[in-house]
Parts: sequence; C-alpha cells; structure tokens
Amino acid sequence: MISNSGTSTLGLYDLKRKIDAFGGVDYFRPTLAGGYLKNARVMLANGDIVQNKTSGNLTNDPNTDMTGWVKDNNSKLNVRKYGAKGLFNKDTRVGVAETQAFKSYVSDQQTNSWGSIDLAADIYDYLIDETLVFDKTVTIFGGSGSTYNRPEQPKKGSIVLADGLNLGFDFGANRPAPPLNFADMWCVKDLMVQPQTMKSKTQTAFAITGANDAPDRGINFVGVSAMGFDKCVYLPDQGTLTQGATMNFDGCVMSHNANVIVADNCVYGLRVVNNQMEANTASVIKGKFNAAVTIEDNMLEGNVNCIDLQSGTRVAFQSQVTIGANYFEWNKGDFVARIQGVYAWDDLYPTVVINPNFAYEIDALDYMIFKDRLHVQYNDVTHIATMAQ
Repeated sequence: MISNSGTSTLGLYDLKRKIDAFGGVDYFRPTLAGGYLKNARVMLANGDIVQNKTSGNLTNDPNTDMTGWVKDNNSKLNVRKYGAKGLFNKDTRVGVAETQAFKSYVSDQQTNSWGSIDLAADIYDYLIDETLVFDKTVTIFGGSGSTYNRPEQPKKGSIVLADGLNLGFDFGANRPAPPLNFADMWCVKDLMVQPQTMKSKTQTAFAITGANDAPDRGINFVGVSAMGFDKCVYLPDQGTLTQGATMNFDGCVMSHNANVIVADNCVYGLRVVNNQMEANTASVIKGKFNAAVTIEDNMLEGNVNCIDLQSGTRVAFQSQVTIGANYFEWNKGDFVARIQGVYAWDDLYPTVVINPNFAYEIDALDYMIFKDRLHVQYNDVTHIATMAQ
C-alpha cells in the first residue's frame, strides 16, 4: 500500500493484511478488523490504483464496492491492468498472455509518459516469449533492486525470458542511421532478469542495436540484477563508427553468466563502478572501447578472463583505461585483465593506469597482460596474488 506522500504504510497493519495486500491479488478481506486510512492508495486485482477519499478508515472491498474509493489518475499504470498475471512457474507457462500485456503496456507508456516505464514485478515472475522493443529514449524502473541470486534458488520478482527467446530487451530496434542526430538514451534501474532455464546460458538480456554514427549515449544500468545469460548487455557491430557512448554500470549484481558486457563495436566511454560481478564463465567486460574507461570498486571474484579490452575499431581516439580498488579472488583463465592497444594514431597511444587492487589466490595464468601500443602506468604493487606462471 502507498501513503498519500508516496511511501509505504504497510507497517501500520498486521502481518496477514500485509500478505493479502501485496501485489493486488486477493488483497482485501472485509472480515479483517480495521481498514484503510484516509488518502491510502491500493492496487486492485485489475491493476487500477484507487485512493481512500473519505475522512476515516474504509473497510469495503473496492474490487466490488467503490463507495468511498476514487480512481487515482495520478498514479502510474501497472502492467496488471493489461492482463499480466505473474503466474509463471515451471509447470504453468503463461508466456503469450504475459508478453502481449507487456507489449501493450510498453506501447502505451512510451506514448503517454515521456519515456519513463515501470516494469515492477513485485513478488511474481513475469514470463515473456517475445523481445520487448524500445525504439526511442526510455528509462525503465523495475522496482526490485539489485540482489545476489543463485541459479539453485532464484529469487522472485524477475522478468523471465522464455526458452528459445534470444533477446529480452532491444534498445534501438535495429533502426538505420537517421538523417539527423537522433542519439537516444537508455536507462534501466532496479530491474531483475533471468532466463527460464537457469543454466542454459544461451540468451542475451539487453542489446543496444541502433545503427547511428552519432551513437546512442547515456546508457545506464543502475541496480540491475541479471543471472544465467550468455550476455547481460550486448552491443553488436552495426557497421557504425561507434555503437554507443557514455555507458555506465553502478550498483548492479550480474553473476553466474557467461559474459556480462560485450561490445563487438566501439563504445566511447565506459564506467563500471561499485558492482558485484562474480562467477561469470567467459568474461565480465569484453570488447572495443575508446575514450575514458574506468573499472573501480567492483567485486570481481571467480571470473574467467575477467577484463579483456581493445582500443576502438574504425576510428581511433586517445583513450585512458583506469583499473583500481577492485576485489579479485579465484579468477581463472589466461588472465585477470588483458588490454590491447590495437588501433592508434601515430603517437596517440591509449594510456593505461593500474592502481592497487586486492588480488588473492589467482588461478589465471597471468595477472595483467598489456599488448601492442600502450602507455602503461602500473601502480598495483600491493596485490598478494598466488599466480601460476
């Protein structure tokens, strides 16, 4: 339940009422003592938000009796209103209905809400079996917050990609370069995503697919949880000079995947700070990057070939890579980090700054590898790795 100020007031009610009220499913039972306070808002089973506009508590069920209740037109739409039930489990597949509900909801939201969409999954999992396509600037709010997940016991509240679906979220819709600079901005916040079959690692959660030489910029993933994917975030090579710019990851938990961030074409500016990215079996950050690349204050335990960077592809810019204050433990593969200055103009080599990291029991063949034309400033003298040379 939501108070008049927008904050939760569930703490005012007994535990049974909390359980009944959560998610709008059988949320109200008149036999319970008490009622809903003045100005309190609740979500009905059909997804509508209603508000108590009386001077006291209301005990009538607004699903059947709207006396004293008023539809709250200021509240954001909820995907339940479009038919999503959130009933997915291993034995009950409701993918088609869920996907159509999400597509209708996304279409209405993109038309009416200036690029801000709520995909709050509350305590349920929503199964989608078609890619959700976003063809213009959007900010997606998930409402779950980042949380550590394990394949054996996945938490509820996820957008679940059905088996056979290659891509969950398509930002850019593979649109060709427009005549003007239509660079779009993408932001995903507090959303949890996972595949239907947790250990398959064949699917991609998010892809940046716009083909524009003035690239999409301001690509932000904040508090996002993703587990069980081949790629969490993918930037395919669309034949453009740069595939994306100003890409940020902050407070995300992306673990137990094959790869986390993969850029087949150049990203102009990357910042990966304060994330938990563990137990990924192929890479955490892999691909082609230009301009400033900052990888700091991350938990990067148990990854294979954790950081694998190249300077950009078709256009070379002077770049700086800074890696520091990360936690490395039980990292495996050929290296913990490999940085290659493949593309450079004359003496404009990429600069690499390695600041102190915590590194313990490293099983990779090498700790850091630097190749081709680079200026390297190596300050990481405190690591205590045990390396197999």
